[in-house]
Amino acid sequence: MTIAEPVLQLIDVRVDVRRGPNVIDELSLALRPGEIVCLVGESGSGKSTLARLITMIETPTAGALTINGIDLSTASAADRKALRREVQIVFQNPYGSLNPRQTIGAALEEPLIINTTLSSTERADAVASMMARVGLRPEF
Repeated sequence: MTIAEPVLQLIDVRVDVRRGPNVIDELSLALRPGEIVCLVGESGSGKSTLARLITMIETPTAGALTINGIDLSTASAADRKALRREVQIVFQNPYGSLNPRQTIGAALEEPLIINTTLSSTERADAVASMMARVGLRPEF
């Protein structure tokens, strides 16, 4: 049995902040297909900073960050754009994440409009499929 290559790998990653100690100092992590990682820590321990690194909102001060075999320190703008379609944050607070004036279907369709070339019919089908998979009725 061979071990799959990591889809996400951080090697000795560090993030310096302007004030105070490093938020992240020498963090190494490898996440392979099918694995789940839970990150737990006190407020200010670097959980959100790590999420911003992985989603390419911030860049590390030192170390290596690789997603799907692409080293972000040397990635082209096109590679980064393609990766941003695959790596996204799921926020903890649904009330702060969801627009109460928007249907769930519209919220699910929005990233498909921005990040894909699907037609409106294909998007509608994808949204309906996603909603059915989690037990939501089409009127939502």
